Amino acid sequence: MGEDGPLPALTLRTLVAFPGTALPVVIGRRASIELMNQLDGVGARLLLGLQKDERTEEPTASDLHAICVEGTVSTFIVDPSGQRVLVLRGARRRRITKVTRERPFIVAESEVVQPEEEGGARPSEPGT
Repeated sequence: MGEDGPLPALTLRTLVAFPGTALPVVIGRRASIELMNQLDGVGARLLLGLQKDERTEEPTASDLHAICVEGTVSTFIVDPSGQRVLVLRGARRRRITKVTRERPFIVAESEVVQPEEEGGARPSEPGT
């Protein structure tokens, strides 16, 4: 998948990804395991999308917030008990523009969100 092509989306229940931060994610849902198995390993790119409702067990694209974070795989771990953990690094905010696939996991096209589109005060602005 190219720089601007569709990316797989890992749905997060309660974790919020931010650009420039590392995020360990325990992988347990069937769709997430399938996504993980199809990634190209360390350096693979994906979207990290927060679910609107953490109780949704099999989320679709409409269950995600449109603004997500593009991330890359830093580490992939399977511990002795078989638990799978991906350590991801957030790169930049993206907006989902088109869903190209829903199953077995979400794949979507997205565009970079420019800082001025994010809203809110910037540290260099008065009153912050």
